[in-house]
Amino acid sequence: MFISSAYADATISEELQIDEDLIEPLLQTIYADLYLDESEAVDQRVQATLLYLQETAQVSS
Repeated sequence: MFISSAYADATISEELQIDEDLIEPLLQTIYADLYLDESEAVDQRVQATLLYLQETAQVSS
């Protein structure tokens, strides 16, 4: 939800009440679990958002 809402790392850390330094490693773990390729031209946050929207049937593939 935070990624698809385009929250900045600082906002995510505030909402989750965790240190901001933990956000990027956590996001990288999520990206790896979703098999998102960091070499793609499309940013991983965008890829994750599109995948979320597809999985929740909010957009067609």
